[in-house]
Amino acid sequence: MAAFSDALAVFAPEIEVLTLPPWDTVPYDRVSPNLDVVSQRMETLGRLASPREGKCPRIVVTTVSAVTQRLPRPETLSGAVFTIRQGTEVDLKALTGFLERNGYGRAEQVMEPGEYAVRGGIVDIFPSRFV
Repeated sequence: MAAFSDALAVFAPEIEVLTLPPWDTVPYDRVSPNLDVVSQRMETLGRLASPREGKCPRIVVTTVSAVTQRLPRPETLSGAVFTIRQGTEVDLKALTGFLERNGYGRAEQVMEPGEYAVRGGIVDIFPSRFV
C-alpha cells in the first residue's frame, strides 16, 4: 500500500492520494490500535467526509482487510472539526469538550500524543498525528 501510494505521488502528482490502513489489532484484543494507524484512518475518513477544495481527482489506496472493516458514517466525521482562526477568541469550554469527544485525554503536563493540558488561558495540545 505504501509503495503504491508513493508511486502514484511520483507518476501522477495531480491526483490526491489518500491511504486507509487496516487496523493493526483484531476485534476484542486487549491491546489498543497504534495511534498512527488510528490517526491515518481518521485523517483519510475525515477528508472523504469533508467538502473538497478544487476538482483534482482523488484516489483511496487501501488493503483488503481494511475494506472489510466497519467504518463510521460520513455524518459522524463531518462535524468532527474545530476551527480556530488567528485573532479570534476561543471558547475554552467548547474546545475542551471537543477534545474530550474526540479521544484526547486531559493531563497536567502534555507528554504523549493524544493529550491536552489547560494552564490558565494556555492550552497545550499534542496531536496524535502531524499533517
